[in-house]
Amino acid sequence: MARPREMLEDVAAQARSILSCPADLTMTIDGRPTRFAPGAQVAAHEDGRPSFACHPDDAMSTAARRGATAVLTLDSGVTGSVGHASLVVTGRLVARGGFDCDCCGDVRERVDLEPVSVLLVLRPGTGPEEQIAVPLEEFRDRAHSLNRGHLQRSTEHANTCHQPELRLAVAALAQLHVADIAGVTLSDLSPRGVVIAWVTLDGAHQRALRFSRPARSVHDLGSLLRFHLHHGLC
Repeated sequence: MARPREMLEDVAAQARSILSCPADLTMTIDGRPTRFAPGAQVAAHEDGRPSFACHPDDAMSTAARRGATAVLTLDSGVTGSVGHASLVVTGRLVARGGFDCDCCGDVRERVDLEPVSVLLVLRPGTGPEEQIAVPLEEFRDRAHSLNRGHLQRSTEHANTCHQPELRLAVAALAQLHVADIAGVTLSDLSPRGVVIAWVTLDGAHQRALRFSRPARSVHDLGSLLRFHLHHGLC
């Protein structure tokens, strides 16, 4: 039985959210498990291709140079979901060339996984497991790039890694001294804006910030955050 168009879009959006915000990931290459370093992350291109930054001598880099087949399994880290969900992406590894890592300056090789099939696995709190094949055309739709998972992961990154920039942004917005701001938290990030909360000696404060226009892409969202808050946000 064919699924309605709207349902396929919802399934694809959920799949892309898991890809953007996994709690854990595993991979097999040519049927053999591959080890990931603790805290390993996968990047998601706007068209849904999973991407990794690898050391040139890593097994994944070597496998990508020969076009090996891989199966990537990601457990959902998206909050607010009912039950447990995971994503299984099967495809071919492709080596995209080397680059200098912004964090450490070491040479890394970008490896992409070109999807051939995508499976969404839903495990509700009660009831049987459901496996849903996600059409590649829907999964790779760039309209899903600003998904819930990406918005959640972007918020978590800003709150964890950019406190100095956020405190400077609030100081400018609320006309405060930076030293008077104990901490800042972003929440409810969307293509249209974000909620900013901060704490001072006077207590907790909150302000909804609306962007000058809705974000149209991942890069556009980053540009709007930098424009409205601080140029150092990434």
